Amino acid sequence: MFRVQVADGQLAPTVPKLQIAPAPHVSFAPPAKTPSPPTKTEAVSSAHVHHEEDVEMKEISNEELTSEEKAAEVKNPSLNSFDALQLLRDNSFDAVSRTAVITLMKIVTNILSDPGKVRVPGYFCNMDTQMLVLFVPLMYLGNEKMRSIRLSNAAFQRSVVNVKGGLEFLKSIGFVVVPETQVLVLSPASNEQRVLEEGLRLLHAEANDLYISPDKLPTVSKTKEDPDFDVFKTQITRVQMQPRGPSTTEVLVDTLRTKQDQLVGREKPPRNTSIALEGRRSGGRIELSDVATESERSDAQLLISSLKARREEMEKAKVEGVSIGAHPCSVSRPRYVTFIITEDTNICSPQWIAVMQASFHPNETIQDVMDHVSECLNDQFKHSKFYLYVTPPTQKLAATKSLAELNLVPAALTYLSWLEMPPQTEVTNIGFYFRSDLLVDERAESKETPDPLESVNYPKPLTLGKFVQAFA
Repeated sequence: MFRVQVADGQLAPTVPKLQIAPAPHVSFAPPAKTPSPPTKTEAVSSAHVHHEEDVEMKEISNEELTSEEKAAEVKNPSLNSFDALQLLRDNSFDAVSRTAVITLMKIVTNILSDPGKVRVPGYFCNMDTQMLVLFVPLMYLGNEKMRSIRLSNAAFQRSVVNVKGGLEFLKSIGFVVVPETQVLVLSPASNEQRVLEEGLRLLHAEANDLYISPDKLPTVSKTKEDPDFDVFKTQITRVQMQPRGPSTTEVLVDTLRTKQDQLVGREKPPRNTSIALEGRRSGGRIELSDVATESERSDAQLLISSLKARREEMEKAKVEGVSIGAHPCSVSRPRYVTFIITEDTNICSPQWIAVMQASFHPNETIQDVMDHVSECLNDQFKHSKFYLYVTPPTQKLAATKSLAELNLVPAALTYLSWLEMPPQTEVTNIGFYFRSDLLVDERAESKETPDPLESVNYPKPLTLGKFVQAFA
């Protein structure tokens, strides 16, 4: 017993003394005692205690996680499109909400106008190897400019970012902020079209609630595809070069020439009439002493005719601008037509032929040509009837048709045929029926024959040097 001293007047409590018996000393180790298993009641009670402790710890951890999640949600709330628009309406005036709603509608409609094609990678079975193969097709994501927005854009900052609920709406339809570049990007998804259309529907509802005029609301522009267009069908039908038509300048020049022909055709052009004598008098005598051999005469005649033809072509080209033998298609439409008229060779011998040459307008008729021929005849032959024709093939020219209609452009060789034999004269010379002032003898060029109508001598054989000097 221990005795505890206390103050006066108080009783000291008695504490029982514990007596511990001394353990007897044992010289050998006692056998190990196997612990007896706890009873059923003790096991159940201990398990109940541990279970209660686990539940308490789980509740504590759940409370801690819930508070962290709530803080994260308060900091970065993830709202759906409807809640984001309600947040925008609740925290902004109607004027600010109108601007934000119109801006958001422009962004959504631009993407829906060019949505692109988003395909999810898939698998297909290779029947040869009996294996599944992953294929990733090419994805067309539309216009990248429409799917990305810079956060530093001043207009976007003022209309959307600074308005509470605007940025949340864009995130709800799939936009993601890239922190490195500070760009808002629309990530491709398989349900992108449906989400964007639902967001546009909600924006239309808010626009109607804000009394926004339909004229100010952007719309989705649909590109209509041509049903007849086939991307795999070749559109080229000809691969060879095709002759191109006349140029603008050529068309304008032809128009001006047509007007010029109409103005000039009203007036008769200068005829420049000339009559060349190709033969000789039938009653002339030929002196045998002055005639050379047949071979020499043939060579000289060939050379003379060649030079005469060349000189005629040069003179006519200088006056008219075109050659008599030129093809009608080789030159443009001429202003005047060179008309060569000769007598019918079936009636007169070639030695009697006289050639008449004159100029006419393409719009003049054959009757105008015949009237001019009548004016060039002598008085006693002016009333003789005749007609004009071309050959081969023989074609009688209609008096009412123009030279252009008969394709007698730019030059033509026609023949005159008498309907009635003209009266004969006592002295019949070449071209006796033409006026004498129009007659031109082509042999007048020779210096050795001053009067070619009286002398019928053939030119003597000349050497080449003397011949060239004579015609120089």
